[in-house]
Amino acid sequence: MVYRFFKIIVFLILIFFVSSILSDTEGQTKIDWLSFGIEIETSNFILLLIFVGFLIIFFDRVWRLLISFPKAALIRRDNKNRSKVEKNLVKALLLASHGEYKQAAKEALFISKNIQDKKLGLLIQEHAETVNSMDIKLTDEKNRNQISEKYLKILSNDKNTSLISHLASMRIELAKNKNFEKIYEHANEAYKLDQNSEQVIKTLFYVSIKLNKIEKALELSKNQNLRNLPSIYNFEILLSDLNYLDGIKKLSNNRKEALKAFSKSLEHFKGNINAVKNYIKLDKGIYGKQRSIKALKEAFFISPHSELLDELVKRNNFKSSGDKVAYAMSLTEDNEIKKTNLTEIKVLIAEYATKEKIWGEAKKIIEDIPSDDLDKKAYQVLADIASSRNKAEQVKNYLNKANNLDQSYSYYCSFCSSDNKEWYLNCTNCNQISSIQWIKRPAKKSSNENISLININ
Repeated sequence: MVYRFFKIIVFLILIFFVSSILSDTEGQTKIDWLSFGIEIETSNFILLLIFVGFLIIFFDRVWRLLISFPKAALIRRDNKNRSKVEKNLVKALLLASHGEYKQAAKEALFISKNIQDKKLGLLIQEHAETVNSMDIKLTDEKNRNQISEKYLKILSNDKNTSLISHLASMRIELAKNKNFEKIYEHANEAYKLDQNSEQVIKTLFYVSIKLNKIEKALELSKNQNLRNLPSIYNFEILLSDLNYLDGIKKLSNNRKEALKAFSKSLEHFKGNINAVKNYIKLDKGIYGKQRSIKALKEAFFISPHSELLDELVKRNNFKSSGDKVAYAMSLTEDNEIKKTNLTEIKVLIAEYATKEKIWGEAKKIIEDIPSDDLDKKAYQVLADIASSRNKAEQVKNYLNKANNLDQSYSYYCSFCSSDNKEWYLNCTNCNQISSIQWIKRPAKKSSNENISLININ
């Protein structure tokens, strides 16, 4: 407004300035038109032209104002209506976020009647009717389902809302927790439309694992949004397990690709016993033996298992039992051993010595372990040593102590601490994914620490 007023002032000043100059202009202007002749001073003629031009501009502005008045009224009405819609929209969102879905649906109905986009208005109306269908009695479940299906179909037919359709369908199937194929179908379609949705990528990731779509799960694991989520339990170990399973699937058709999969598995977690056992069988290259020994040693120090120790000694091609036990004993001096695993490693080496009938070294190793740290396996080794010396009373005493203790290391679930006896991708007790490891029995986590996405049964 100020700018327009300023323009008028400048225009008037300009007219006055031009008029002042032209008023001193000498000469006559003669106009002949239809036998009429007009003769006036040139300065007055120019002033007349300026005045006429000003009148033309003035009447043009008045005419534009008159013809734009109805449109301006419509704009004012639309702005007022838009303001109401925005207020109701904010109110509906706030009500929905606080669980007041019925009240939010009422606000949505008002929005649907006042919105300019009729298609969007219909969509909002269908949404409100779907929410209100929650009031229908349980005996009318068929009616409720029909309303929901109609609503979801409307959503899926519009490219702007198809994501919401698949997202809603995915959550409905998740609530039922029955048809994982349908969950996968809707989650996969939703993922194609939006690869940044946390709930979509987590659901698709876990359901892919459940349906044994390992390649799909590994593809999803490359998504940085999934990697950044703090709510996935033991992600690196999970990737190790998935690559191991991928290697098992490829083993019969493509041993080279299977070897790569087992190698990737060990990159994510060097202590994966199953992966390293398969890896050393396939690695037949020039330096295959050195790589196998390195992989076995790293796995043994992280996940001390007797099979790994047996294979590690075997790969070194020692001839005599003494050389085998001496090599096994030398492993305890390696700086790469986790301190928490040192006692178990010593017990396993002592057990290996008894198998080779090197009783003296076996006893020496066990005696080097503090009595408070002796576990079930250690007392069993002591019983074997006593048995080799025909000391029946000591054997009985050691076996009684062993029976009163739990197995120190086993395939425990790192989440619920249950002993699964062997490795599974899912814990047989709590169903947590990729939580079974060859470890000491851990403390059981509280239920509110369960951060896996869905309960995959």
